[in-house]
Amino acid sequence: MLVDWMRGKGLVDDGQEQLNGVADHHLYLHKNERKTLLQAITTHDALRRAKRHDEADRLTLADIVEQMELAGFYSTLLAEWLPRIFNSRCMKTKIDSAIVLTSEPIDLATLLFEAIIKV
Repeated sequence: MLVDWMRGKGLVDDGQEQLNGVADHHLYLHKNERKTLLQAITTHDALRRAKRHDEADRLTLADIVEQMELAGFYSTLLAEWLPRIFNSRCMKTKIDSAIVLTSEPIDLATLLFEAIIKV
């Protein structure tokens, strides 16, 4: 919301160099200072805005999925996080997401498999 307001007022430079700088800053914070779910999500959003989708997908698999599973947010993972990964351009990411599927409880694995088939 704040970024949208600032963009409307002409206060944000949306150049790729600036977007990459923001994404790099958030990656640094996540790796070195704030290993929290909130920082992982913030970093993910910055990577998406910078159109660094493969990195965002890898971050999701490495740092977001497990924490959301532990918190019991299975439906959120299914609806908002995993579908994007299933459409990744990176084959390794697709394979790793399949590994995540096989490590889930059977009911969740079935739901995820059905979600993949629909994509």
